[in-house]
Amino acid sequence: MPTDRGGVGLVIEPRPWEPGDPLRRWRIPLHPFIGGLNVDRLSGSPTTYAKANADATYPGLLLFPPKVYALTMANGATPVKVVPFDNKLFLIGGRYVYYFDPATNALTEDEDLGSGKSAVDAAVFNNELIVAMGETEKIWKRGTNGTYTQATDATYAIALGVVGSLLWRAHDTNQVDNCSTAPLTLANWTPADPNEYTVGDTTYAVNQIIDYGGIPWISKGDGVYAPDSQSRFKNQTPQLARAPHSDNGKGMFIAQGSLWVPSSSGLFQIRTGRSHKRGPELTFRPDYRFWVRGGVEYGDFIYLLVTDESAVGNTFICKMTPDTGGITGRDYIYQEWARLDGTSKGYFIGITTAGTNPELVAGYGATGVRYIKLGRGGGRDADDANFVVGTSMSLETGAMMPGSDLSELSTLVGVDVLCDYSRTNDSLTLAYRWDAKLGSESYTNLLDEAESGGGTAAITGTGWDKVSRYAAANNTGRVLEVQLTGAAAMGGTANAAVTTTDTTLTDTRLALTTNSLIGATITCNAKTMTITSNTATALTGSAWSGGSNPGNSQAWSLDIGGAGVIRPAIREAWAHGYSHQAHTDVISLGIWAIDGAEVNGRMTGMSRDECVRKWRDWQNRGVELLLEMEGYERGRNTRVLVKRVEVLNAIATPGKHPGTTALGDQVKVQLVRIDRSNQYAE
Repeated sequence: MPTDRGGVGLVIEPRPWEPGDPLRRWRIPLHPFIGGLNVDRLSGSPTTYAKANADATYPGLLLFPPKVYALTMANGATPVKVVPFDNKLFLIGGRYVYYFDPATNALTEDEDLGSGKSAVDAAVFNNELIVAMGETEKIWKRGTNGTYTQATDATYAIALGVVGSLLWRAHDTNQVDNCSTAPLTLANWTPADPNEYTVGDTTYAVNQIIDYGGIPWISKGDGVYAPDSQSRFKNQTPQLARAPHSDNGKGMFIAQGSLWVPSSSGLFQIRTGRSHKRGPELTFRPDYRFWVRGGVEYGDFIYLLVTDESAVGNTFICKMTPDTGGITGRDYIYQEWARLDGTSKGYFIGITTAGTNPELVAGYGATGVRYIKLGRGGGRDADDANFVVGTSMSLETGAMMPGSDLSELSTLVGVDVLCDYSRTNDSLTLAYRWDAKLGSESYTNLLDEAESGGGTAAITGTGWDKVSRYAAANNTGRVLEVQLTGAAAMGGTANAAVTTTDTTLTDTRLALTTNSLIGATITCNAKTMTITSNTATALTGSAWSGGSNPGNSQAWSLDIGGAGVIRPAIREAWAHGYSHQAHTDVISLGIWAIDGAEVNGRMTGMSRDECVRKWRDWQNRGVELLLEMEGYERGRNTRVLVKRVEVLNAIATPGKHPGTTALGDQVKVQLVRIDRSNQYAE
């Protein structure tokens, strides 16, 4: 409808085409992380994370992972089993037998079994360590006096396991028998050859024998077998029979009332009459091909040694617990609790309680052993002053949807975090990325001020305070991920309280627990030393690197993230921003509906009432109209829906012929633009 000034009676008002409101920011919690590993946060529990090297085990806290101590066997050959015996952990596999002594946290070569010889399994029976050597080499025994004795009889074993009062063995591919005493004597094994029990066929050899429910369960490459009432061994894991692998069943263990069976396709939980996959592979953690190599139960948790078959992700120790609160919708929660050095594989994990603190011990590569000190007794490890944490922490939330759906574009303003990073050398960095495709895309650090581009990323010197970090303007995306990275190292500033000798460093400002730092590495004035003992204020080792000592009044640091029970911690973290909706136009159009109206000199044959009814009919039926409107995208047809029709007032105007009057209505029509070519509102 023309206006008084010769313009066009047209009003355009952009309206949201999608949900969301840029005036109402979103604020989504990144915490808690108690739900453990999960591929993303787009579905399921918002309490999970995609990747971590952190301790998120306890509600309300995100902590550094435990310190992983490293030891090396000079003559190791990839041990495959750890056996607790004589207050030590014996490492079985290859020519040499080693043991880990929790009293000294050291490895000792205990026996050379001979050139060309290789131990394949071991078990403790009647207070002796019995060592299996394969089908053609006679078994050995070791007493608590440290003496090794080899059988003179033709007594062989490829696998050993104690079930009740009996020692069971597999002496060839699929034949098993047992003895109640003196296992080096062949006559003591029953049933005698050729009447032994048969376990499956000879396609796959026996890998392991374990006591579950008072009967022998025997693993092979094609499944796990248990005897029926007539001592016939039947396969209890048909899934493995359909997907056999020569290493299936290696590392079997008992935990929380179940038998757990590692395999190439996942970790199976077995109870009588039931076999289900229940391993961390169910989390679909990005960029990881899971193989659980073993496990051990201690306290409220099951600790799993996990390797990546694609050799991309680090070998790590998974802390696993039942999901009794229904947080994840799965039976168990899997925490990526402690990463080892790299991608080398390990094949055993065990625990010893013979020392001051319980210690987890795991294999790593051909000659490596890694161990972790746990907290004494029950409760949180972090509450034990002897529990030592590492110097680095990282956690990636995984993909999140900030908006109401994934079609919305969003902008991150920043992240708020409530944390305690108040000690010397403590720092926390927050970073983000949008719409990662491969998972290898880099993160962008958040800064204390993002206007100049020269802000600070690291959060330091903060004691239980809220700290904010901000993203640069105009970042947009649909799927958000946030990364938290922490660094810490216990140490002391340069001060007269620091004195050194050729084997010690003393800092009178300290108040340490005696011998809580054994195995840690101290650095002072470019020299390093491994700690063999400590008092409240003094750290002792064998010698500083390069000889002599670092001097006095020097700054120093340890390769641990804190001592005592005061350590870097995060309680809460929140991401905040706003969403961008796609918009469309709502067009308000003025129309004269006149009796006898003409178009291009021709009568329309439509009265003003019929004209109004026509618009209302299009509105009621939802008819899409294709219009060209003067003043709106000239020269282009626009597809619209009629949203509203309103008659404002009647108008009398001069008619076409002299002395006549034409009656008309002033009609306001509201139209909504419809996009069917992806050229608008995108």
